Amino acid sequence: MTLHLLEPELEDLLQSIATDPRATLLKVDRPALTRGLFDRSPLVRDSCTQLTTAERHLLKVHRVRLAELLRSACFDLLLGKNEEARIYGTNWSRTEYPDWLNAQQVQDLEAIVTRARLDHPLRSAVFQAVASSDPLHYAAVSCRILPCSAGYLFLSDSYELAGNRALELKAVQVSSTLASTRKERAHVCSYLAYEHLKDLEYVDAIRAYRAAFELSGKWPNEALSWLCLAVQASDERLYRGGVDALGECEITPNALCTWAADQVALRNRGVWKPTRDSLPFWRKHRENANDQVRHVLDPLFTH
Repeated sequence: MTLHLLEPELEDLLQSIATDPRATLLKVDRPALTRGLFDRSPLVRDSCTQLTTAERHLLKVHRVRLAELLRSACFDLLLGKNEEARIYGTNWSRTEYPDWLNAQQVQDLEAIVTRARLDHPLRSAVFQAVASSDPLHYAAVSCRILPCSAGYLFLSDSYELAGNRALELKAVQVSSTLASTRKERAHVCSYLAYEHLKDLEYVDAIRAYRAAFELSGKWPNEALSWLCLAVQASDERLYRGGVDALGECEITPNALCTWAADQVALRNRGVWKPTRDSLPFWRKHRENANDQVRHVLDPLFTH
């Protein structure tokens, strides 16, 4: 009930700030985007004398909610500008989810979709107040409003889209220091795996995916990536671990084929390619592999 009563006030504050030329809290000039974000404490305090009365009240009463809305706006822009944005989940405006998601993950996403629909007026007010189409602006402001692991992962995605690899990685590192739950640490490990993959560091990527798998309560995508990369690395021990991990997941054969088809499409576009040793490695292990593993690896390493 309290949240419901506060929502109109938050919307009014955002609209007021959007039209106030003195307001600076949600405005970020590009030269100042990184300033303070990687300091020990980038948090903007509600006692800051440079803020307007409305901005101080906004922080004092609505800080957590505002940061959430900024991250949601950043997500929308990332998804709109880059369909392959490295964001975990699906398009939050949809109600159909991949087969590989377990029941709890579907429930979590349904809650996000429901909240996003309810948030529509507030999200519109946020876009008006920030007045930018650059996801980096929203990620940067959210990290100043409320530094948290999720905010810095969105910042990493934004820097990736901007082509700034150094700050992309630095944002992930900061996110790691802020992660306070197993699920947050799992997300950070998945991001670290992605960074290792950019440098073709397959073994380090597998270790990061393995950590994400164990921390998350056995996310299927992490097991699938682990298994695929173990073949890429042609590592016997890591391959056996990936097979065991996949066997522990709740995932349908159709979902396995869908995941493999997506990887084939990426391979055909040149995003990745099998290593020289991976094809003979898979031929060696294919005969003794179970149907589930073949569903995953045959399309990737036999054609």
